[in-house]
Amino acid sequence: MLFKWKLTVVPVICLLLSAGVIGILGNGVATTTSESTRSEGGESIYDFGEPKPTDPDNTVVIMEITNYGSIVIELYDSLAPQTVSNFIKYVDDGFYNGLIFHRVAKDFVIQGGGYGPGMEYKDPTYPPINLEIHEDLTHVDGALGMARGSDPDSATTQFYISVGDNHHLDGEYAVFGQVISGHDIYKLINEVPVEGEQPVDDIIIRRMAFYQPVDISFKSHSLKDTIYDTVIIVGEVDDSEVYIEKVEVRIDGNSWEVAEGTSTWSYTWDTTKVSDGIHTVYVRAHDGFYYSAVQNLTLIVNNSVNENEPAKYEPVDDDSDDDGDDKEQGEDKEESTNLFPLIVGIVVIIAIILLIVVLMIIKSKKTPPPERPKEYDLN
Repeated sequence: MLFKWKLTVVPVICLLLSAGVIGILGNGVATTTSESTRSEGGESIYDFGEPKPTDPDNTVVIMEITNYGSIVIELYDSLAPQTVSNFIKYVDDGFYNGLIFHRVAKDFVIQGGGYGPGMEYKDPTYPPINLEIHEDLTHVDGALGMARGSDPDSATTQFYISVGDNHHLDGEYAVFGQVISGHDIYKLINEVPVEGEQPVDDIIIRRMAFYQPVDISFKSHSLKDTIYDTVIIVGEVDDSEVYIEKVEVRIDGNSWEVAEGTSTWSYTWDTTKVSDGIHTVYVRAHDGFYYSAVQNLTLIVNNSVNENEPAKYEPVDDDSDDDGDDKEQGEDKEESTNLFPLIVGIVVIIAIILLIVVLMIIKSKKTPPPERPKEYDLN
């Protein structure tokens, strides 16, 4: 009987104990999975992955290339000061805007900065600079270097980007920068059809500018008007001198849509497509290269009013200009949701303990008293 009792009860206890342990550990597993899902797999509304230089004091330049995209380059101000200073002057003057990459050497370099469309030469506006070599700056993939003639001290405006490692150029040509974003762009350009080393079609540098992360705050998010099932959200940027290419608006988890206007903008929202309750409106600006931090406005939508009256939309006060509070609220909701497996695990373990106690009591009642030793007559 004891053997059968063990066969029945022990597996049950093991099963319940496993469920309890899984319930408790499951709380941590669920949290980890949720955080991983939130941070991976596509664009995040909280982090747009702006390129970061290795040294925050270094100058960062963005080269926007028509039909291709943008290449972001970190300049090594302290390691190649003369070469960087020369390049910065030309960028600041807008010299490179509208010029082309006139040379594409397969698996070697793409070179530009001296010719416009149709191979029209553009004269330099500053004198040539001396060859500047630093042992820590080598021709690795994505290195930015100065082109020159046979005279080592003849570099002016033309530059190149190294496609792959080209260390045979080290010590002969000046490296003064490194691509930190847009590697796919210059490698795509390196694959274009060429005649000799000249691209068949012009590859135009639309503009080159200094990169400064967009830090745009909005004067207001307000409701311009409410017309039955439509609400018009309007906003205004603090600094009207900041160049803004577009403002985008996103409702809850829907896709981003372009608003009307830039420094002063508006967005018409059809609320018939959403349920009544609290909704978050996200707003971000784009300066032609990168997005600003996301800001938000929380609205309460109430379409359940008299059909002869406009629907009501109430802005909810939100002192925060960024999305941190919204993110924290989401995390709080996650944490509360993840308490369920923990509670289940604790309840199961308590049940196991009670079951063991009950079984011990039952066993003690059924166990016969120990048999007294037999008495023998020694006589």
